[in-house]
Amino acid sequence: SEVLQIGGTDNYARVNQTGNYNDSYIKQTGAGNNIAEVDQLNNSDYSDSVIFQDGDGNEAYVTQKNNTQTTWSHISQDGNDHYAKVTQDTANNSASYIFQTGTSYEHSATVEQRDTTDSLSMIRQATSYGAAAIANHTQVNGTGNYASSVQW
Repeated sequence: SEVLQIGGTDNYARVNQTGNYNDSYIKQTGAGNNIAEVDQLNNSDYSDSVIFQDGDGNEAYVTQKNNTQTTWSHISQDGNDHYAKVTQDTANNSASYIFQTGTSYEHSATVEQRDTTDSLSMIRQATSYGAAAIANHTQVNGTGNYASSVQW
């Protein structure tokens, strides 16, 4: 699936995918307050989600659940005051990347990986002018998992 929402504010995109080899791409630009949601459930392998958001106050949610293995999520948010949440459940060899940049206000990112092995969670947040950045990683019931937060 591909969703492009260029310009404006308060855009909303929701993608639901089941089956095999699903990919989702959402791009939202404009003043902000955009919401993107992706649910990829009960997929065999190789389900990927990519969300790009530009503007202020954007939110992104990705749920990848009951996938056999190799699930990948990438969220990139540029602007101020963003929130991102990724949930990967029962999907070995999965990866979550959240990149948030902006000049002020607060960024918040949460990644939950449950019942996965050899999975990666990476959150990178760049702010300036004393703005806050919150990064949360939760990895439960797995082995060989890796989590990394970089904030500057």
